[in-house]
Amino acid sequence: MKTTKRIFALVLVLLFVVSLAACGEKKTESKDDNSGNAAASAPAATAAPTVAVTEAPAATEDPSVGQYKLLGTTYENLYGFVVEIPEYTMEFDINADGTAAIVTTMDGESQTLKGKWTVSGQTLTYTDENGESMDCAILNGVIEVPYESSDGVDLTYVLAKEGADTSAYSVISVEAAKGLLGQS
Repeated sequence: MKTTKRIFALVLVLLFVVSLAACGEKKTESKDDNSGNAAASAPAATAAPTVAVTEAPAATEDPSVGQYKLLGTTYENLYGFVVEIPEYTMEFDINADGTAAIVTTMDGESQTLKGKWTVSGQTLTYTDENGESMDCAILNGVIEVPYESSDGVDLTYVLAKEGADTSAYSVISVEAAKGLLGQS
């Protein structure tokens, strides 16, 4: 049985080689032969088929790369809403070279944290210059950055790229949030 398979495989290989040879293009002799007769005796050259040459597509940019701006903040006891904080801004710049910067501004004072980022699935890991890391959720141009405030309240900053679909987030004002929480 093994011998039959080997013979069959050899026959297939030979058929393949013969079919390639049959499809090959015949080469013409060079016209600048020393005898001077080559041009007269050479068969007429056929035009080579033209092949359109296109540039290779540019390397696809990681969809995570870009600038994300703060939509607002979620609070642990205010599910389903993102509260706008007018006096606070945050930008998360994710660069193609693996570097990142988080720029926060509150009451006109800015602070910049520089670091590196990686993405695995829907988790973006940001590591700052001091080696401290935080895992953020990233999906469809939206990043959710977890944060525990100094008074122990769990917050999540929600940032989005321009044009990202943020329809899943109900953005409300601070006053509306206070109303929902029964605060004045």
